Amino acid sequence: HRTQQTLHSLSHHISVEVLLSDWRLCLEDPSLSFVRPWCHRGKKPDFRLLTMNAILILVYYYCQSWLIFFVVMKALELAGWLDGLFQRHDVVIRLGYAQYYTDRLNAHVQRLSQRLERVLPLFYTVGMLFGLLAMLSAVLILIFNLYRTITAPTAQQVLTAVVPGMNVPLWHGLHYFIAIFVSGLFHEYGHALCASTERLPVHGMGIFLMFVYPGAFVSIDDHMQTIDPKRQLKIICAGAWHNFILSTVAYSLLLLLPLLLTPLYANPAAAVVSFVPEESILLNHVQQGDEITAINDCPVIDTMSFRSCFVSVYTNHQPGVCTSASRIEQAKKENGFQCCEPISLNPSALQCFLDMSLSRVCLQATQDARGDLCSIDAECEEDQRCIRPTLEADERFVRISLERKGERLDDVLFIGPPGALWSAFDTVNRQPRFRLWGWSSLAYSLPSELAILLHYFFSLSGALALLNMAPVFRMDGYHALVAALRLFFPTLPEQVHKRLCSGIVYVCTFLVLANTITAMLLIAQ
Repeated sequence: HRTQQTLHSLSHHISVEVLLSDWRLCLEDPSLSFVRPWCHRGKKPDFRLLTMNAILILVYYYCQSWLIFFVVMKALELAGWLDGLFQRHDVVIRLGYAQYYTDRLNAHVQRLSQRLERVLPLFYTVGMLFGLLAMLSAVLILIFNLYRTITAPTAQQVLTAVVPGMNVPLWHGLHYFIAIFVSGLFHEYGHALCASTERLPVHGMGIFLMFVYPGAFVSIDDHMQTIDPKRQLKIICAGAWHNFILSTVAYSLLLLLPLLLTPLYANPAAAVVSFVPEESILLNHVQQGDEITAINDCPVIDTMSFRSCFVSVYTNHQPGVCTSASRIEQAKKENGFQCCEPISLNPSALQCFLDMSLSRVCLQATQDARGDLCSIDAECEEDQRCIRPTLEADERFVRISLERKGERLDDVLFIGPPGALWSAFDTVNRQPRFRLWGWSSLAYSLPSELAILLHYFFSLSGALALLNMAPVFRMDGYHALVAALRLFFPTLPEQVHKRLCSGIVYVCTFLVLANTITAMLLIAQ
């Protein structure tokens, strides 16, 4: 729970401070005390150290959880309380490793292969052709990606290492884990179903968790080495073929997601407030479901434009506001200039403003700063003047335009560090249509969470389909290469066959290692 709170705080502060280079808030937030060695006012810290520190905290808690789990399970095992459970379900637990193996799905796989016996042989023949094409494509892409990484490291690469917390958000770790786990399951299920289609017995299937990496495996009869190369190749390529199918389905659903969500969600031309933390400075001004239509004079139509408008708060000149000249003169007489003195001498809630002639005036910002935004007096009406609030170097004057249930609300005025405003609420693109969804954050975040999950299914399952067919040691591509050479060159002498396989595998293994190392170096830089 403590790690989750830290991540929630980091997800706001890191994003805004990397984007805007404003590090003041991390000195003020007690939940970010561990980053203070790298957080200095006026000096941008090393973000790599900040990110690595957050990752190390996660690793610490994760290792601590593994150790507690291992000690408890071993204590119960030594006491004899889990002997029956481990024997019935074939569970293996070691430090940093847990495995579950079962043969209960064998009958299901066999029934399905018999039910689809007219379709599956052709289906897996196409999968074999895909596997051979993927093997060749993987080698060419690895060569091209390594060349591009060396010659143009700043350009977009074909293959990129994905490390949650480094080049993707840390909170994407759960999506990453689910996509890897399901892709691995679907991959091994492909091997099992194809083996059953080829009348080769399947002994069982299992899943495992090795520290943080989830995976699956299938146990196929040892007679696979004795069947003809074409049948071997179909079984070997079936896993990558299943991953390609999963990746294609995920991409199709990603494209159709806006249409599929239309009955449940509206898509307003605004950024929808999905969550307002209890500690938010705008807790009493912004509610879940409010629609942000503009920041200052920058129109907001979605979350991307909201981000762009928020950046413009920093990059653009501080705007002024058109105010009645008579009101300014009245305020000068009534309020004086005490609010423009140092903070210790300013007991009132008035805000100091300057006009174009640098004349000072104390006004009530919530009442007197609601006119049109301006830069000079000429942009205001004849009886108005353009005035600007006097602010500290890290403060900005921001006006947020809101709508609630189709009705325009009074603009929310904010004066202070924009970092505090950025972390005041979360936004999404879609608005739930029905109250039966409730007003929980899940109802608002579900479309974006589904989109992220489908994106990881598409990218990770597609990468698994491609790279697993690379002829590299301990990958399907290695076994596929051996079977393909026996299939297409049956008269090749055994010694030549072994040397050719070894040469290709060593070269491709080097390519994978070189691409991995260069990718990690790019992330580190």
